[in-house]
Amino acid sequence: MRVKRASILFILVLSAAYFLFYLYAKTTAVPPQASESAQPSDDRRPASLKIIVDNVYQPYIEKISAEFEREYNINVEVFVAPTNELYNEIVKRLDTEVSDIDLVQVKSEWTPEFANSGFLEPLNKFVTAELKGNTIPLAYDQQVLSNELYTLPELYAFPMSMEARFLFYNQDLLRKVGFYAPPSTWQELQDAVAFMKDKNLVEHGVVWGWNDNKGLMDDYTLLLNALGGQFKDVNGKWIFNRGAGLTALEFMVNSLYDNQLSDPLSIRLNEAKAAEEFSKGRVPFLIAGSYAAHKLKDYSNIKVALIPGFDKSLKSSSVAGGSALGLVRNSRNKEWGWKFVEMMSAKRNEIIVTEYTGGLPVWNDMIDLATLKQTYPSIDMMKQQFEYAIKQPRTASYYAWSQDLQTSLLFALKQKITPQDALDQAVWRVEKNLIN
Repeated sequence: MRVKRASILFILVLSAAYFLFYLYAKTTAVPPQASESAQPSDDRRPASLKIIVDNVYQPYIEKISAEFEREYNINVEVFVAPTNELYNEIVKRLDTEVSDIDLVQVKSEWTPEFANSGFLEPLNKFVTAELKGNTIPLAYDQQVLSNELYTLPELYAFPMSMEARFLFYNQDLLRKVGFYAPPSTWQELQDAVAFMKDKNLVEHGVVWGWNDNKGLMDDYTLLLNALGGQFKDVNGKWIFNRGAGLTALEFMVNSLYDNQLSDPLSIRLNEAKAAEEFSKGRVPFLIAGSYAAHKLKDYSNIKVALIPGFDKSLKSSSVAGGSALGLVRNSRNKEWGWKFVEMMSAKRNEIIVTEYTGGLPVWNDMIDLATLKQTYPSIDMMKQQFEYAIKQPRTASYYAWSQDLQTSLLFALKQKITPQDALDQAVWRVEKNLIN
């Protein structure tokens, strides 16, 4: 009996020891590292993914969506907003406790604001070394945040295309006045326009899309840069209301009213309408973005050139940008959302973003693609323009700041206020933190 009790006690002690060892092992074990090629669990396969994009990127995303649905049997719902309303639509859908959106189009200047607002999921854990290595740094780095707000350089949206501003010119009109190359300075451009006016070929020289909020902001920025200016000084103080910033706006106003260089329609046209007006052949020059390259690609007499500088010291000036896809932070389908981004990469040679938006591909192995050059003979010139392109200022509230400045610029362009007063008021409002 004593032996039997001892055996039972021994078994109980042994069982307790085993149980304690199991608990210890479970709590201290190192979890296995996720495989770069790990697939999302079929148990969590969603019935659908929901994406918000603008009307420019809609055809491209819908083409990718069709491939994604065929591959994974997951429906993709694409919600579309006009370009100028995309920001507000995204904020409306994401700035809530519950949102069913999985992916959003992110323009490069919005990335800090969306990341700081908690809208976007950090992507470093998804991006493989191979994927990053095949992405052009200029496109990739626009979506990376590494300042005082972010302790580590983190990717917050994966680029879809690179965009910039370009000079489009009507080759036939230039040749009629003996110009066989595009102007290299603004003075040369104005001289060419003067010759055309003398021959009654044109009434104005340049058409712009200044009723397009982003277009107006980009054009003011590239002129400010071409004149050697900055929005802020080295101490972070806003200075665009004097020096080059003031000269840039005065140049824009004078071009409308003093020398009739700019078509007065510019303040009523968005970029798409400006490209359409330019295609009629009554204006020799257009300053516009990548989307215009897509709209005008079938006109053999329309060519692309570097936007001129004001003198030989600065050859050109433009503004770089682009759009990316961001994973919504509170999405329940992040792994499948990332599979959509991977599909975009996998199909890059079949579904070429340039053919849908005019933006340049973000892939190292595509930028010199022969088939791309056949459709866009000026693509080498477009690539060169990025060498002279700057980015918009990175601020945590870029959209509100740019909207406020655009309003001031338009008031000056419509002669409702002087350029000096317009910029002084814009600087005062941003310094007083009156912009939300």
